[in-house]
Amino acid sequence: MTEFGPDSTPDFPAAAFSRRLVRWYRRQKRALPWRETSDPYAILVSEVMLQQTTVATVLGYYARFLSRFPTVRDLAEAPEDELLAVWSGLGYYRRARNLQAAARVIMAQHAGRVPQTLEALMALPGIGRYTAGAIMSFAFNKPSPIVETNSARVLARLFCVRAPVKSPATVRQLWHIAEQILPPNNPREHNYALMELGSLACRPSQPDCVLCPVSEFCAAFKAGEQRLIPPADAPAARTRLRFVGVVPLNDGHVLVARIPQGEWHAGMFEFPKVPVPLTVSDVEARETAQQLLQSLGLRGNLVAFREFRYTVTRHSITLCAWMAMCRRPARPPGKALRWVPLDEAGKLPLGSAQRRVLAWVSNDQRPGGT
Repeated sequence: MTEFGPDSTPDFPAAAFSRRLVRWYRRQKRALPWRETSDPYAILVSEVMLQQTTVATVLGYYARFLSRFPTVRDLAEAPEDELLAVWSGLGYYRRARNLQAAARVIMAQHAGRVPQTLEALMALPGIGRYTAGAIMSFAFNKPSPIVETNSARVLARLFCVRAPVKSPATVRQLWHIAEQILPPNNPREHNYALMELGSLACRPSQPDCVLCPVSEFCAAFKAGEQRLIPPADAPAARTRLRFVGVVPLNDGHVLVARIPQGEWHAGMFEFPKVPVPLTVSDVEARETAQQLLQSLGLRGNLVAFREFRYTVTRHSITLCAWMAMCRRPARPPGKALRWVPLDEAGKLPLGSAQRRVLAWVSNDQRPGGT
């Protein structure tokens, strides 16, 4: 086992390890669009999108986002509603706002060019040490270590780090390791390869050590502890929440509400809803939906019902949604409310759960819908 404290220099063949790793990466790497460019802005966009989000999910958004906002200036000058609509469904909407705020700082302080120093990058809104290091290495090919979920697991096994990878002391240790083994001449491919190894071979529960190109360098593999390192995190407790919502419809229009500041997805739109106890019965849910309509100043009939289940961070949510046929007043029944044509509602910034509700309602309202 290699002992490797924050102030030590490991007896580790870093250059040979990196060469072997990069050769494997060139043969096995996935074709991902952000790896085919060195445009700092495009890489900034991809790295922010990839925060807490899978590659498969980001692939559905990346090209569309860059098509609509191809430059830093385009993003900086975009209306927020339009930005959120393009981001809609990707989740963690604060990232979109931070990305736009970063674009505005780049325009104001860096003449529209993504800065090339770690300090300047980390001064941008929403940019932490990993994202700054990723931009430094992937966009500018400058030596800057990175530690994220996949590479942290690789590094922990490589040096037999038995402590939980999220503990502050282990985080510091892994960053030091990443810096020490980073080659000065090819940091871009080295960092990509570390992440790819963690994604494709050095997996959390079933590491493929037989086919791993660098298993001969791995202390955990030599000790037979690769499945024990890093130790699994305790599952986070989830909070269960329940809401009753209504989808008021009239004459091809639907009523939506802008989410106020201080709530999840603030500034986006949703169908009106209220929280209810977890134990609410179907009869009580219907009564609540009728009361919600009345509180909106609407008269209408509840004509269909469906439950939608989804998660927000550590919360498991059930939405009891009622479709309501209403008489549409001349004015929306409140400043935060808006009647919009049903076939245009999808252009609004809606969260993924609200888009599922919209798809249900839209299908029901088509000729022959159920």
